[in-house]
Amino acid sequence: MGFLALASIISCSGPSKSAAVAPPPVEAEEPPPPKIRFPKPDHVRGIYLTAWSAGLNSRMDNVLKMLETTELNSLVIDIRDAGILYFKTDIPDAAAAGATQVAVTKPEALMTRLEEAKVYPIARIACFRDKFVPIKFPNRAVQTPDGKPWKDRAGYAWLDPYNKENWEYLAAVVDFALELGFPEIQLDYVRFPSEGKMSSMVFPGKAKYPKPDAKPAEVIAEFANFIGKRVRDKGAVYSADLFGIISSGNADQGIGQELQASSAPFDLI
Repeated sequence: MGFLALASIISCSGPSKSAAVAPPPVEAEEPPPPKIRFPKPDHVRGIYLTAWSAGLNSRMDNVLKMLETTELNSLVIDIRDAGILYFKTDIPDAAAAGATQVAVTKPEALMTRLEEAKVYPIARIACFRDKFVPIKFPNRAVQTPDGKPWKDRAGYAWLDPYNKENWEYLAAVVDFALELGFPEIQLDYVRFPSEGKMSSMVFPGKAKYPKPDAKPAEVIAEFANFIGKRVRDKGAVYSADLFGIISSGNADQGIGQELQASSAPFDLI
């Protein structure tokens, strides 16, 4: 009997002949889809609004009343035009060049008001025409042969599209608009200069550009793709205003815009 009891104990304490069955994996719950603050209308019907108008409550009262009584549902609002930043930012280049003129003192309140009114806001950012940064940093400007900032007939200087410091500066402005909550970024003046003595233009950034022999249209397309990545990473819509003259021919008219190539990086033109 003692032998049988001992054998029984040894048998019970030995390793199991069958492998342990792992519990079924627990499927992770999918996170809820992010809330879309400004759903894109099926048909965008909007008007252009200067930042000064957007910053005035009385003017916004009138604009929103008009939208309520018409089929309009969108507003294109200036963030940057001719180098002027109309919102307070912490962008170093803008501060150094004195480029900020605050027109919208309470941007969050503006965005909340547009959200409550179900208005689709579009951030307009004019790119290379700039009367501040090229003056402060002439090495980043389109220049005359003697090294001074080149100016068009209207007296505006221009950022050199070959200079990638200028790309980063404009990207910072785009990032600001995205963080503010704009669901669409619309670029304007996304081109080389025109309407001036174009034969005298010098592009100092061209020597350091990865492809110095790149045509203007290639440079603009690469810049547009550079900005487009950060716009789409935020789930925003990417649009542009193109110079109307490019629809009249295949060449880029010297401004770096060709209808097909220039349209490709954008969702809308």
